[in-house]
Amino acid sequence: MKKLTLILTCLLFIPQINAQTLGSCEHIKKIAKSGDILFISLPGHAFYEKVEKAMNHWATHVGMVLKNDNDELFVSESTYPFSKDTSFCKFVDRAKGKVAVSRLRGIALNSRDLLDLRVSSKKRLGVYYHLGFKLDSSKQFCSKFVWEIYKEALGIEVGKIETFQDILDTHEDPQRREEAIKFFKFWFFHWAIPGSPSIPWERRTVSPKSQYEDSDLKTIYTWEK
Repeated sequence: MKKLTLILTCLLFIPQINAQTLGSCEHIKKIAKSGDILFISLPGHAFYEKVEKAMNHWATHVGMVLKNDNDELFVSESTYPFSKDTSFCKFVDRAKGKVAVSRLRGIALNSRDLLDLRVSSKKRLGVYYHLGFKLDSSKQFCSKFVWEIYKEALGIEVGKIETFQDILDTHEDPQRREEAIKFFKFWFFHWAIPGSPSIPWERRTVSPKSQYEDSDLKTIYTWEK
């Protein structure tokens, strides 16, 4: 009788644990380490859904995982209106679709590396967001923020510098390509370069997609909500 009771208890308890932990902030926090890169998608939001389609990838936002003085993980990120440190759970819970944790491939970061990453991120806090995703600007955007920190602290460029024309050319489907052009026209005319009749096709940028697909990184965890 005791054995049967134990089996029934386990059957009832295990699903509850899985429902509470898999894909949750606390579950992902146990997997992530300082120095990792965290990617999230935000479907259900009209703007971010259009960004996903235009950039031809699910990852619309990226941040860097670091530790504070209390040895707790947090995420340093560039977001609107300016770059800041965000609690780990607040960042993860913002995701409405996929979440992925990526880590440098074949490189174990030591305490000095992690300190350099933190120092580099601190330099860039409080910097206003660049709505036109311009790499060659004093302002920040999420993927540029991560790119600059890794480059300065570790000498590693995570992601590929490309133009908006390069990004457009990744669309093989004509309809998706036209949708991307429409989005870029709308975005740059109304927000990034108000009143501008043209898209800055040769503008240099770095995208979350190019970082997620970078061969220097390995994806160690993914979850789709």
